[in-house]
Amino acid sequence: MRRIQYLALAIVLILMSACDPHDQLWGCTGFHFMKNMTNTTLVLNGVPKTWQTQKNVIVQPQDSVWIFHNGFTYALNKQPTFDGILTLDEISVCDLDGNLLCRWRPDNMEREELNVFKEERWRYYYWDPYEYYRSADTYFIWVYDITEEDLQVSID
Repeated sequence: MRRIQYLALAIVLILMSACDPHDQLWGCTGFHFMKNMTNTTLVLNGVPKTWQTQKNVIVQPQDSVWIFHNGFTYALNKQPTFDGILTLDEISVCDLDGNLLCRWRPDNMEREELNVFKEERWRYYYWDPYEYYRSADTYFIWVYDITEEDLQVSID
């Protein structure tokens, strides 16, 4: 009986040393945020079932709001990508009175002035808190700054 216990203990120790538990147990998650870099209070509208928030989100100047959660995975080497946001039908920006100021759609990506769905326009952050806490997920974060120039673009 003792032999089986020692064998089981040996197997557990071998398995624990065979891989990095951080890679095996923790996952990756991605977030997209929009930051209001204008002096105007804006209302963001999107697709409610993909936004994880309410339909109309009020964003004060210099504030940001989470608009899209880009999956969560425990698979090795499976990281969220920017392209997840392309599943949104559109992102529209209104003023507090409901006047449409700007609208972005993935099918308008070829128009340079409507390129919110192009990754180059977003700030990218990578954060792996495992270095500090030894028990957290890795985060991939994209932030888009809504500027006055974005609100000047003609709406199709």
